[in-house]
Amino acid sequence: MIETTGSNRSSSIGHFTPSAPVLIVGATSDDTGLIRLKSQCMTMGWPVVEEHNTTRLAWTASVRHPAAVLVVPSEGNWTVDAVTTIRRATSAPIVAVGDLGTMAAAPLLRAGADALVPAGLSADDTLAHVMATMRRGAESLKLETRYLVSKTLHVDLWQRTVSINEHPVRLTATEFDLLTELMRNSERALPPSFIVPRVWGCSGKAGLNTLRIFICRLRQKLGDDARQPVLVESVREVGYRFASPVVQVPDHAQPAPARSVGEEHLNQLASLVTALGACNDVDEAAQCMAAKLVEANLADGVGVHHLEGSWLRLLAHTGMSPRWAEAVGPRVSLKGHFASAHAVRTGGPVQLAQVTAHPHRNTFRILRGEEPQPTSALFLPVEVHGEVVGCIGLLRWTAAMHTADSLAFLRAACAVYGTMSDLRTHRCSTPPQLHPHAIKVTA
Repeated sequence: MIETTGSNRSSSIGHFTPSAPVLIVGATSDDTGLIRLKSQCMTMGWPVVEEHNTTRLAWTASVRHPAAVLVVPSEGNWTVDAVTTIRRATSAPIVAVGDLGTMAAAPLLRAGADALVPAGLSADDTLAHVMATMRRGAESLKLETRYLVSKTLHVDLWQRTVSINEHPVRLTATEFDLLTELMRNSERALPPSFIVPRVWGCSGKAGLNTLRIFICRLRQKLGDDARQPVLVESVREVGYRFASPVVQVPDHAQPAPARSVGEEHLNQLASLVTALGACNDVDEAAQCMAAKLVEANLADGVGVHHLEGSWLRLLAHTGMSPRWAEAVGPRVSLKGHFASAHAVRTGGPVQLAQVTAHPHRNTFRILRGEEPQPTSALFLPVEVHGEVVGCIGLLRWTAAMHTADSLAFLRAACAVYGTMSDLRTHRCSTPPQLHPHAIKVTA
């Protein structure tokens, strides 16, 4: 898999930039049709992911959430087989672009292709057909947040249910709306003038006493001690804050088959164990971890940090610019406004669905100078025997959120990395014998 981003250029078909990458699939990396199509998309400034490994098609289509999949036809049954595999993994529009040769159109359409663009068209006409297909599918492709997750607290926005440690918590409609408003703005101090109109639809002044009563009820039902709150904090002279990091998880309109994605998770985890076992020291293991996460399509850029006292030291990075490495420097303070430091301090994941200045302003300051600029980020603490020893930051150039499956895999990968590289003793351990079928992964 190769990901690239082109430079935006005006065209007779107008300006259009998809919110997710375009996945271009060909039988081989040197296919002239694939190379030409990739060049045309990059000229338009579209982010492109290239895949020609047929065993990884389902995995790539599942974890990258493409705006569209462009398949370059090849000989034999390859094209129909590729479209069939991709359709099982994503609901994104699939467009066959190029000469079908003696192949009939009907088998491709039955396999799941949405459109066929013949060879011989100009670059603008080809992309105009692709653009029209992407626009028609844009609404159905939009990954909406369904779950809000903060440690053991799980909220299902669609079913309007709440659970803690998988035990249901019964909330009234208003209590649920209040909780979700706080969680959507986690770690921000929100004044009553912000909260009340969004929950009750009345003025902040009129609903102040009501807000206090409902905050008290909400804490009681969540088991949150008002004297030492873990979830809902009172902020003096401001209002209230949901203090625990929250991860937003989307729902799939058409999820990939559990078997294909689950098996790929196992293969990736087995590959990571083998690669880490061959590392000679912590620095080499960190670089291996960063490279493996990018290789697995789980990030476009990765930074690996190790905890040293009150500092986080940058051990390795992949996909980030020299400017970023220089700005991060050899280490960052745990007291600074960095998302990575916050993940270490709280021991929980920190998600930036959109990279903005608040509340991790130092992270924003460094990332806003990147080209292309990351639009989403996830920072995961690395633990060894319950002790936080580092952090891994994953950046994406598109706004696609991590799914429940990919989050589960990333947590498992961080646990494997922390244990095998043993950041506390600065040495790498010998990998155990790992067989894919010996690990249970929920897909």
